[in-house]
Amino acid sequence: MKLNNTDLCELAHEVELVSPHHLREHEQTYPDRRDEIVKQIKEMGFVDYPILVDNDFNVILDGHHRAMAMRTLGARRTPIIRVDYFDRSQIIVEPRPNCPIDPLTKQSILRMGLSDDVFPAKSTRHVLQFPEQRVDYPLDKLLP
Repeated sequence: MKLNNTDLCELAHEVELVSPHHLREHEQTYPDRRDEIVKQIKEMGFVDYPILVDNDFNVILDGHHRAMAMRTLGARRTPIIRVDYFDRSQIIVEPRPNCPIDPLTKQSILRMGLSDDVFPAKSTRHVLQFPEQRVDYPLDKLLP
């Protein structure tokens, strides 16, 4: 069977379960948005989308509020997908209007994620070059 590029990308992104405390933020989060997601996850009884992180350092690329929600819920694990951050065929980064870094680079995002500091909330935007992967992972399997 011949696979197209979309099929190859989908096959390359396996969902893993990791501690939300092992994930590194590069942006602040809005407490109200985090609380909204906590409520949504509790009501649904599952996590709908995994958190997107880079392969090498566990820096969160997409899903900061979900990661903080999982910490707030006391989850032992949360679904993630790892990507090769420097592969443009997988993910592109764009600054948002409130981004304090000019030019914004993937290196600057990783540096921030590895530091004790963070960018303002919603200052970066990551554009996936593959379809988002819904997981609908049961919350009771992620909690202690």
